[in-house]
Amino acid sequence: MEKEQFGVIVSEKRYLEMREKSEAYESRQEEKESLEKEKLTKPDAAKLIGRSLPYLNKLIRDGILKQYGFGKRGKFLLKTEVLEAIRNSNL
Repeated sequence: MEKEQFGVIVSEKRYLEMREKSEAYESRQEEKESLEKEKLTKPDAAKLIGRSLPYLNKLIRDGILKQYGFGKRGKFLLKTEVLEAIRNSNL
């Protein structure tokens, strides 16, 4: 059975609007995927710095590391920020 093909006629202006929205959506999706790769759970962050979870919590309380809101897996830290804190201080 052959698939039917059909076309839709849209104005150039409407086509450009739709294309712009599509590109913006794709860009947001890429940003979300990038952020997902950056997220670290607290136990993972503690392993990364080679310290205990209570010590990591102390660093968060002291403002050395920043903890972010509630994602799918709960509170998280950003890997780049943890690595930057390691470079800038003696954790």
